[in-house]
Amino acid sequence: GLHSSKRRFILLDLKTGTAEKYLTSHGKGSDPDGNGYVNSFSNAEGSNQTSLGFYKTDEVYVGKHGRSMRLQGLSSTNSNAYARAIVVHGAAYVSEVSNSAGRSLGCPALDNQVVQAVIDKLRGGSMMLIATSRAL
Repeated sequence: GLHSSKRRFILLDLKTGTAEKYLTSHGKGSDPDGNGYVNSFSNAEGSNQTSLGFYKTDEVYVGKHGRSMRLQGLSSTNSNAYARAIVVHGAAYVSEVSNSAGRSLGCPALDNQVVQAVIDKLRGGSMMLIATSRAL
């Protein structure tokens, strides 16, 4: 429910109780007017929208965005995530320095300066949740 200029990718360490917050993108189809707020979510191929639900982190690979991490959708609302190539990746349109996050094709993209450390912390079967508190 937060604006894309807010640090809404929250990494919780359940062993230590610490939290780290990062800027992240949302799908351009979820924010068609580009105002920074999500208007809708979808699990459909080609929607370019963010999908709500629980995810399990999967393999790390090198693709068009460099070293990235695949996500397995575990909910009915994100069951197509793997087929849609919804992944954690770095992007020049997300900047921790300027407090800005552009729009992706539905991926939770992060600043290129932090993405590798986040992938290293989440790899190997961590749980992720993409949710909203905003009434749509």
